[in-house]
Amino acid sequence: MSALILVTCDSGAGHLKQEKRADRIRRFTHRLVAGPVPADGPPETFFQRQRALYEADNLYSEPHWFDFERPGGSLLQRIWTRLPDECRDHDRIELWIDPDPNAQLILVQLLDWLGALPDIAPRLWLKLSDSPLGERRPGDWVLPPRPVEAADLALARRAWSAFGAPTPESWSSLRDDPETQRLPGLVSAIERTLRELPDGTGLGATARRILALTEREFWWIEAMQRGPGQADRVLPEQDRVLQKLVLRTLRSGDRVPLWYAEIEQLICELAAAPVPALSGVTERQAGLDLFQDQDRQKRFWESPVRLTYFGADLVAGTEDWSRHNPVCRWLGGTRLTNDRLWRWETASKQLIAP
Repeated sequence: MSALILVTCDSGAGHLKQEKRADRIRRFTHRLVAGPVPADGPPETFFQRQRALYEADNLYSEPHWFDFERPGGSLLQRIWTRLPDECRDHDRIELWIDPDPNAQLILVQLLDWLGALPDIAPRLWLKLSDSPLGERRPGDWVLPPRPVEAADLALARRAWSAFGAPTPESWSSLRDDPETQRLPGLVSAIERTLRELPDGTGLGATARRILALTEREFWWIEAMQRGPGQADRVLPEQDRVLQKLVLRTLRSGDRVPLWYAEIEQLICELAAAPVPALSGVTERQAGLDLFQDQDRQKRFWESPVRLTYFGADLVAGTEDWSRHNPVCRWLGGTRLTNDRLWRWETASKQLIAP
C-alpha cells in the first residue's frame, strides 16, 4: 500500500523523511494567519488569487518571496495544482498537523479541497499533534491515525468558508459550536486569530505584546498580573535590540500565531507609521532586499528599539492607533480599514462590529 503524507512544518517533514514513513512526503507551510485569504474561485488558483490581493494593497508578502514565476505557473502554484493527481497515485493520504493556528488553517483548507473529490476523500487519514511536530524525536511518532469522516469534511468546509468570509462573524460563531470540537486544535486557532483583531487600542494581540515588551523583560507581563511594583526594573541596553525583542515576543506567554518574519514586519510598521509607536528601527519594511544585504540585516537586527510617547500611551490603553494612523490589514477574507475596523474585546471574548 503506497502512502502520501502531507505535513505542516519543515522540521516535521525532515523527521518523517529520515524515518521513511511514506512513499512521498509533501510539506505545506504557506502562511494563512497573516495577510489576505481569497474567498472565491477554484482551489487550484488559490495562490494566484492570494498574491493578487497582497499586491493590490501593497502588503508585505514574505510567503511569495521565493515563489518565482516560471512557464506554466510558479513553483508553489504547480505543486499545489497537481496535488489531487498526486493523491490519486497513492492508496492512503495522511495529514500530519501541528497544533498552531496556521497549521489548523492549512488543515481545513486541505480537507475542504481534497474532501470534495469523491475518489480521494475515502483515502484521507488524520494525525493531530498536541505539540509541534518539529520538536518530536524522529523515533517518537506515537500519534494514533484515524480516518477522516464525513463530519470532519463538513466542519472543514464550514470553517474554510467562514475564515474567507468578508466579515469575521461566522468565524467567531464557530468557536462556541460543539461540532468544532471534532478538530480540537481548531477551537484554539479561532480564538487566537480573533485576538489579532484590534481591541480598544486599535492593535491586535501580537502588536500589543511587542509594545509591552519593548522596554521590559519577557516575564514582565506575568509579573504585573501578580500585583504592582514589578515594573521598575530597567531593561539592559544590550537587550533593547530588535532581534531580542522578536525573541521576547515569541517566548512570553502563549505562543503568538505570527512567526519570526511577520513579527519583524509588524515592528517595522509600528515604527514607520505617521505617528509611530516605536523608534530606532532602521528599516521601513522587512523585505527580501533587506535580507539579501548582510550589513543592512545586521544593522536592522541591532536596531535599538524604544517606545515613543504615543507607544507608551498605547501600552497604558489610553490611545487608539487607528485615530492617528492608516489601517490596512486582513484577517482571512476580512479586510480591516479605519472605517471598517472589526474589534475583539479580549476580556469578554466578544466581537465588536465597526
